[in-house]
This record gives sequence, structure tokens and C-alpha cells, in this order.
Amino acid sequence: MKINQQKFLYYGEIVFYLIYISCLVLITATPIITCGTAITAGYKAFVTLKSNDNSMEIKDLTKCYFKAFIKKMPYSLIITIWFIAVIIAIYKLPLLINLNFVALSIMYLICFEFILFFQIVFIIYAEKDAIKYADLIMKSLSTIHLNLKYVVLMCIIQVLLFGVVYLLPWTIIISIGFYLFLNTKIYCDKIITV
Repeated sequence: MKINQQKFLYYGEIVFYLIYISCLVLITATPIITCGTAITAGYKAFVTLKSNDNSMEIKDLTKCYFKAFIKKMPYSLIITIWFIAVIIAIYKLPLLINLNFVALSIMYLICFEFILFFQIVFIIYAEKDAIKYADLIMKSLSTIHLNLKYVVLMCIIQVLLFGVVYLLPWTIIISIGFYLFLNTKIYCDKIITV
């Protein structure tokens, strides 16, 4: 009976962290431009939590989150602006340019590459304390191509969680944290970085 109580407390604590970090990300990502910084800080909180055996005091977790949010803001803002530009390009370029099938396919392949890039760049940036911008870009691109199946899995999880949130909007309270937690687990356990 004691083992079941310990497991219940362990998983209950993880669910609490998922909800808590989801709320922090939602609050700090309210201006759309800071969503990349909020995601990076969320990843940093989960990487720190994982290194502490999934147990931290709430004040230490909050401190870790906001310290990462402030420290990681410059590059994260630039990457977020890139992401917004890619999303606009996905919708606007086919309307603006009358492209043939091959050119349109190449454009969508490049957009897919950017989506994979944005999937992994924030977690790599969260993991590394000091990294140059060019090194961050190169490390992200090489990590994607070395671990393509895991990065695609991360994208599939994201799409599924978007679907859940679309159908049940109240699940956003836990979905963001769950997404960041799963990606951190996949990244730390499966992905090989160069």
C-alpha cells in the first residue's frame, strides 16, 4: 500500500508541475512576441526539474523559470519573429506568387524544415547556458537531421495536443506543460546532440 501512495504522490507532484508551468507560460506568453521566450523558460524549468529528480520547491522552480525568461529573451525574440514570418509566408506566398507544383512543393518543404527547426531550437537554447546565435542555429539544424524521427514525433505530439485544446479549450491549463514535459523527456532520453 505504501508503494502505491508513493507513486500517487510522485505522479501528483508531476501533474502539479505541469499545471504550474503551463500557467507561467500562458501568463508570460500573453504578448505573442514573448511566446518563444516563455517556451524556452518552460523548457529550462523542466530540464532543471529533471536534473533534480522531478522534485523542487515551488519558489525555486519559479525563480528558475523567471531567471531563464529574462536571460534567454534576446535570442528567443529573434527566433519568435522568424517563426511569425514563416507562418505568414506559409499562408501568403501561394496567394502572392503564382507558383508551379515543383516550386510550391519546395517552398512547403522549406517551411516544414523551419517547423522542425522551431520544434528543437528552444529546447537546445534552454539547455545551454552560454551559446552564440550562429552556433545555436547550426546545432539545431544538425540535431534535427541526426534525430529526425524523434523531432517529427515531437511535432506529432504538438499537433495532437492542439487538437485536444481545440476540442476541449480548458485543457490548455495542462496541455502546454504536458507538451514541454514530453519534449524534455524525449530530448534528454533519446536525442543525440552534436
